[in-house]
Amino acid sequence: MGWAIDTVVTPILEKTKYNAKDAVSFITPNGISVYTLSSSKNSIQIAYWEKDNKVHMLYFASLRNQSFVSKIVDSVGPLSNVAADDARLRGDRNDKQHIEGHGKQNIDEHVKQNVEQDWPPYETIGLPLRTHTNSVWPILTSKSKGLPSGVIDASHKVSYDVSVPSYLPLGYTYYATHFYDNNVLETVYWKQGKEYQERSGRWVNHTMVFRMSYSMDTVWPEEYVPMEYHDVQWSDSTPIGEVHYTGDVDKGLVRSVTWYKDNMAYFLFFQVPVKASEAEFYRNHVVPLKDIDPSRTDLIGVKTIR
Repeated sequence: MGWAIDTVVTPILEKTKYNAKDAVSFITPNGISVYTLSSSKNSIQIAYWEKDNKVHMLYFASLRNQSFVSKIVDSVGPLSNVAADDARLRGDRNDKQHIEGHGKQNIDEHVKQNVEQDWPPYETIGLPLRTHTNSVWPILTSKSKGLPSGVIDASHKVSYDVSVPSYLPLGYTYYATHFYDNNVLETVYWKQGKEYQERSGRWVNHTMVFRMSYSMDTVWPEEYVPMEYHDVQWSDSTPIGEVHYTGDVDKGLVRSVTWYKDNMAYFLFFQVPVKASEAEFYRNHVVPLKDIDPSRTDLIGVKTIR
């Protein structure tokens, strides 16, 4: 694969911090030899391989595990294998003449609904309007594929071993569990009847969110945009690898924590920021669901599946 490294891979890697000489490799179930690069052990940010006399390359904005990358590599094939109307893989079509009348009507109605939606004036300090707010997420969500009655029920919907926080901030209790695409499981906790005034002057509920997934990309909720909360981002090196934070670093307050451990990605979010030491405490006390007493409904909700 020397020619591919010289002509395809190396020019791209020159724009990153990686060197092709540091690549390690693995074999996918379909027998494809994949070369990978990453800043962290047991994770992947760049992957490249040769198939059918062509060089393929993947770059991930955040780290992925080998199992996830392997599935993508083995699934790569000709565009002709993808259905013409599969916008999820092909993207939206620009040729409007292919949009039939019925489909166009549905699109027009969807746009009309979005335009007519009455959003309160959340921000008053010159930042972009927050279209994903506490009134939608995490208390409510329109993207969840289901609303199980508890974490135990939700655990039957995913293919991995579910974990949960074993400690909550004082006064918090279980609110809901949401299941999303890409095997993302989200559990929301809240402090009922208590509100907090943000820097923008808006009052929000005290909520804490725990999410887990296979990937650092999917575990991060698109509804949370740090800039809209006046948060900055930073990271620290730990024995398990890089841990990423958002919040007010000068005041030592943390809004979110994201980390990768044992081939799983985790995310903790505090609507009301907590001290850095508290955030670390909650992160270090995420445990397997099987270690939680089923009677702890404040942590895992109720169970309806027998």
